[in-house]
Amino acid sequence: MLVVDTGRPTGNDLTHDLGHNVSGVGVHDFSGGDVVDGGSTAPTTISVATTSAPDGLMLQGVSFVDASHGWLLAVATGNQSRVVEASSDGGMSWHRLQAPAISSTGDVYGTSMVFATSTDGYVATGAAGGSTTVPGPPWLFVTHDGGGSWQPSPIDAPVVGLEAGLSEDWAVTGCVSTTYQGCVHRLEVSTDRGRSWVQRSVLPGSGSVGGFVRSGSVAWVYQTTSGPTTETASLLSTVDGGTHWSMRPAPCKAAGGGAAGVAMAAFGAQDLWFVSGGGPGSGQQLKAVCRSVDGGQRWQTLASDFDLAHPIGDVPAAGYVGPLAATSDRQAWMGLSRGDVEVTVDRGATWKTAPGLPDTETFPAAIQFLDALHGWIALNVTTDSPDNGIYRTTDGGRSWQHVPIT
Repeated sequence: MLVVDTGRPTGNDLTHDLGHNVSGVGVHDFSGGDVVDGGSTAPTTISVATTSAPDGLMLQGVSFVDASHGWLLAVATGNQSRVVEASSDGGMSWHRLQAPAISSTGDVYGTSMVFATSTDGYVATGAAGGSTTVPGPPWLFVTHDGGGSWQPSPIDAPVVGLEAGLSEDWAVTGCVSTTYQGCVHRLEVSTDRGRSWVQRSVLPGSGSVGGFVRSGSVAWVYQTTSGPTTETASLLSTVDGGTHWSMRPAPCKAAGGGAAGVAMAAFGAQDLWFVSGGGPGSGQQLKAVCRSVDGGQRWQTLASDFDLAHPIGDVPAAGYVGPLAATSDRQAWMGLSRGDVEVTVDRGATWKTAPGLPDTETFPAAIQFLDALHGWIALNVTTDSPDNGIYRTTDGGRSWQHVPIT
């Protein structure tokens, strides 16, 4: 997932389209962050879902560095080969490139892609642990020619979180293990677009990393530690470029401790969105939406159905927590696996099905917005479905153009 912040985007809500009255002070102010590709507006948030999707060609990620140049990552679930395609017209057309020569299947649903500039980008081969298959080296591939060729990046552990910035790229690395228990994570930093990496710090605690977002020199990591009968969820944060980290209890916890699914988005150094999911089953999952305006020290629950007798706001029970992207201090988009794409225009208190997108059971893989107007969604429905593909908007989600990927 990628968060690079450049300045507050122009507000853009869907009040007319969705019939909402928007009120309240929100988060996501895009101040003090990095700029990508020589000063172009950078992606707000990329979150890649890890829920299994149907067999066939499965989209996994999309990464645009400006309104024209972007890349997508997909996987053929039959043989788990990766597919990389590029676009130079804002996602209206795509051409296939050479994909990284990944030597291990790894966690096929954890593979992710991040581009920092029009020439420099990464593909991480999948999160370590939580699977019967252990990903093997190389764990990270890098390109310096826009995806025309890929080389292993010299990082010595599986990459579980990756962020690109103006002058530094950050990678959170984990363990070579089929279990997360006792895994200590490290922050590795590259100042030469993945040609070399230096360890900057060891993160406090141990366990698994379920989310990583960054705004300039400030970043947050969601971490869970499993005990014999309970799970402890923590939010780690740094304000000095990753040199030092603090740990506090994670927000929006489901009954019993940790969450079965988490999505995070940062909007500047202080404002955070956090979505937590309870135990999933039969396409349903209880959820909570929390917001912080002080860097994660204090949180407000805007919507929750964890307590069915006393629900807060309106968040759908259908679908499992997936990618999350915020486009203003009031508006955010959330993809729900086995659900649909939802949008909020009131800081996260109420959510409705996004207009112009398939409203059947879908598997949204990634959501990216460059600003309040330009956005892309990588969407899986079923194998060979005509609705599979990239959906692009240039008007803040009032309308979407569908581009099939085959």
